[in-house]
Amino acid sequence: MVKFRFRAFRKFCLGSIGLASIICIILSLSLFDEFNPKADVCVLIAVPSLCLTGCVCSINAKRLFKSDIPHCVAIECIWISCFVPFNLILSMFCYGLSGQFREGMPTDRFMALEVFCWLLASLVFLYCFIVVGISLTTAFTVDKDVWFRDIAGSPSPFPLPLILFSMRQSIFGTSFAAEHAEAHAPQCLPGCTCNAKLAPSSPPLALPPIGFLRNQPRRDSAMTAGSVRSTSSVPVRVPTAMERHNSILVGFDHV
Repeated sequence: MVKFRFRAFRKFCLGSIGLASIICIILSLSLFDEFNPKADVCVLIAVPSLCLTGCVCSINAKRLFKSDIPHCVAIECIWISCFVPFNLILSMFCYGLSGQFREGMPTDRFMALEVFCWLLASLVFLYCFIVVGISLTTAFTVDKDVWFRDIAGSPSPFPLPLILFSMRQSIFGTSFAAEHAEAHAPQCLPGCTCNAKLAPSSPPLALPPIGFLRNQPRRDSAMTAGSVRSTSSVPVRVPTAMERHNSILVGFDHV
């Protein structure tokens, strides 16, 4: 089974939008002499040019910008959502200009331009619907801070298996969660057919909170002078909601 990779899907969608924008620009330039006034063809060139610029900047955001803000999920949702009404207006504007092209004029190229304008609007709307929809679903089910994640990061900010599991759990209730936990007991691997099941292990001893021993004295390990010193604050970074679902390297931050 082919694993779904959002980064590859995103590059494919942005590449398709960019290709449709380039074709619209080329067809508009080929019809430049046929338009009167010339402002009409400028509109047909400006909107696809903005879409092409947005796609190029989004794909190469890490190379163009040093900050992490331009390639986060929120920025991607904002700019693609802003382009949806512009492309819809462009398609309707192109449809309204069809009355200017009569016999003896290059109607075939204008019809191709009209088709690609509608195709561009459809691709932008589809990509916007997918990105905004999966972002909202992730925010409500798995990670409420998904808006600040790197949209091209690895692992993906949209963990589809966890999203589907959370949705099934919310739909079917606690019965589904209990069955899933029972089917994947930690004593036996999934698919085990043994009759003698191990008893559940005892829960681990409760650990004190991180700041409990912050101001508590402890003896030096060497015990040379028998002096007592106070421990400093433990430099531990609490993992985010997204990191709890992935394998992370546990370590101490440098102070």
